[in-house]
Amino acid sequence: MEQLVGLLQSVLGLTPRQGWTWLFAGAFILVLNAFAVGPFAQLDPAWVAIAALAAIFGGSILLVSLGAYFVGKATSGSEKRQAVRERENEWGHVNQEALRNLEVLSPAEQAALAWIVQSGQKRFRTDFFFNLEGNLIAKRIVLGPIGHTNDVYEVIDAVWDIRDQLKERYKAIQLKDEPPWSPYGQVGRYLPR
Repeated sequence: MEQLVGLLQSVLGLTPRQGWTWLFAGAFILVLNAFAVGPFAQLDPAWVAIAALAAIFGGSILLVSLGAYFVGKATSGSEKRQAVRERENEWGHVNQEALRNLEVLSPAEQAALAWIVQSGQKRFRTDFFFNLEGNLIAKRIVLGPIGHTNDVYEVIDAVWDIRDQLKERYKAIQLKDEPPWSPYGQVGRYLPR
């Protein structure tokens, strides 16, 4: 349908503004003729037919333009919904991957995740390079750096949603006052949620 409407518009090369012009001109002449106003009262029937055709032509242009508008809106809405579905599927896959990766964490990674979960802050900031040997980020359990920063990180939603289970799982891990990834004893600063 979109191709048909586009073809009609491109072949005719007419815009809605031109459609309004043709419609109003033809309708104006027909109304003046019908009410016998001035010189339009004595119009030849051929001119009345031409005015009617002009009005019909203008109306046709407007209908095609209206069709193009609705087809464009429908197509745009469909593409947006498809993009949203694709993004949701992608994030669903990333979240599932993060949950599967929880089972293969090293003791150092478990300690780091336990510290993050115990802190109660999903999004956190640290002044030093947060790598944990790169594994929590590589395993997509922690995302970051977020945005245009180089020091803000966030725990992925699926992992954060089970933080109570993780607290229970990692309760045997002895946590210190400083994060386990701090090589210099600096404590990461946490942003309010």
